[in-house]
Amino acid sequence: MEMGKPDPTSVVHEIVLLGHLEIDQEGRVWRVMERRGQSVFAVPRRRAEHRSPHYLQVRVMVGGVRYHACAHRVVWVHHNGPIPHGMEINHINGVKTDNRPANLEMVTRSKNVKHAVRVLKVARAANQYGQKNHAAKLTDAEVEAIRAEYVAGQVTQKSIAERFGVSHQSVSKILRGDRRKLQGGPTGDWTANRYRGGLRVREVPS
Repeated sequence: MEMGKPDPTSVVHEIVLLGHLEIDQEGRVWRVMERRGQSVFAVPRRRAEHRSPHYLQVRVMVGGVRYHACAHRVVWVHHNGPIPHGMEINHINGVKTDNRPANLEMVTRSKNVKHAVRVLKVARAANQYGQKNHAAKLTDAEVEAIRAEYVAGQVTQKSIAERFGVSHQSVSKILRGDRRKLQGGPTGDWTANRYRGGLRVREVPS
């Protein structure tokens, strides 16, 4: 960090406290407000993280200065308080996009390096399917929930996409089984729907 420049993690967390960003129970960061000039406006809720080569980052503009903070550090501060100088936040399961509070621990640099050798080496050797894939935006449980909710016939693909912060196309591919094939939940093309008791119910392929 540059001399005299505020800690990016603290800056971003201040935006959370102002209510412009929200952190949910799964450690996901959502943007709900935006500043335009001197005014602040509510915006449609959307994911605030951006992918860097290794971690999810949250970017904010304050006083004409752009700050980039690692999302997992912001989540830790939000739930546990400041991170002492020299300490680092480690992903217990080795999945660097899994920022659930239960998956984060504060460690020394030495312990973090040992963890990388012991855990991440194994993770890289394993099949990177589902939520273990660094590019995955949804957990395995979320994929299964999306499929179950859609089969029930009470939600649209668009509403699911907005709620989970992914594209409509991604939801469509998940529901058809073109993406996340190894995760649970029924899949199909869902072109044929029928009604039961006045409610639309999607047919589950036999």
